[in-house]
Amino acid sequence: MWIESVVRAGLLLAAAGSCAWSADVGAFSEDLCWSADGSGVLACTPLPAECLPVGTTSGTCLTAASALYVAAASYPHARSLVHADATYLMAQAVGFGTSDAYWIAAYDQAVDFGSYAPVDLRGAPVDGGALATAVLGGLVRTNGPSGGMFFHFIAPRTGPLGPQPVVDGLHPNLSDADAEGFLVHLRSWAMAGSGLTRPACTDGLTAFTGSDYALGTQCFARDNSDPAEIDSDVSIFGPTSVSFMTPTGSQLIVTADGPGGPLYAESFDAVVGGDASRAAAARLGIYLHALGDRISHHVCTDRSALQGPAVGPLRGFTVDLSNPDCGQGLHALRHEWEVGIDQSLLAETDQTLTAALARSYDELAAFASARGVLIAGAASATARDALVAELLQTLRPAAGDVRIEAITRLTCKRGFPVFPGAGDCLLGDGFEQ
Repeated sequence: MWIESVVRAGLLLAAAGSCAWSADVGAFSEDLCWSADGSGVLACTPLPAECLPVGTTSGTCLTAASALYVAAASYPHARSLVHADATYLMAQAVGFGTSDAYWIAAYDQAVDFGSYAPVDLRGAPVDGGALATAVLGGLVRTNGPSGGMFFHFIAPRTGPLGPQPVVDGLHPNLSDADAEGFLVHLRSWAMAGSGLTRPACTDGLTAFTGSDYALGTQCFARDNSDPAEIDSDVSIFGPTSVSFMTPTGSQLIVTADGPGGPLYAESFDAVVGGDASRAAAARLGIYLHALGDRISHHVCTDRSALQGPAVGPLRGFTVDLSNPDCGQGLHALRHEWEVGIDQSLLAETDQTLTAALARSYDELAAFASARGVLIAGAASATARDALVAELLQTLRPAAGDVRIEAITRLTCKRGFPVFPGAGDCLLGDGFEQ
């Protein structure tokens, strides 16, 4: 999501028109990057000068926006203040304990990287690896054949010959198990907590329930029980579109080259490790990432559709993410609009940061209520809007070090522990590097 990198491997594959996608890539860029020399934090993908004033979408701007992502791939560590720090603060604000809030945020971030471990303000590892997530290469955004891409680019659903569904991905309808099937499916899996009470299926496709393909108790298969094909065409990662096929069935969690892989969704809790609380937190973090990305990418995905299942013995699906709003330049630019600028300067449809923070807060409150930890009054619109407004102010500065200090100060002011490695709260001061 936010300031999502065009992974160097993904760029090269897309430019070559290759169908071979890589889930094992070395470096990403988010809105914060750490210098290799340990000198500190910086904004690694700031809005280019060619893209000023805010709202500019010229060819020169789009070229510059894409180029930033290539350059940002060289940083040794990166993270998103939205996926990580903001999620950590919001989770605590609604009632989750510090440990659960951390694992929710860490797995929210890990969906982009395949894994995540925090570092301090100079890039040194925190807590000797104890805060590292499991390796979940199957969920990475450049991994099309595993279904990982569908956690990031979520197309609404329609029948095999149906018209393009009319949706509002800026405010996705989480009660619409048809059009917003992937989100509804993943939410159900996350709400179930630990255990095997709900499946996690590739692109959220289950056996038909009589009304939708999202909430069945088994993953979708052909009439002969073989996996069906999801055929995709994507232009997000490069100047030309690439095609790939993903089989339906249980979601691949750990790829064949990952620890103990391949492993599928049935093994999720064991892969994550820890106790049931950690597995439940990890599921919620993964769902929140998909929700945020649905909102972040809505201009592209609202104009796309997952069609199917086709009539006949093959009963497959197709999805086309190659419309002009899915192109690499606009994709990069819209992420560069999300952090480091005043959101009010954007058209309403591009104010994805505001929408995603509010919706993520609401969902954290809903899950906190379901798990019996909700703080009284935390689910109110007043409480949500106050914290979202404060977060928007902390995420507005162009400089990365100023942003991370601002969100740390806000966390301290709110009386919560800060994201591991981000600083320390001191009585009377509020922040110390």
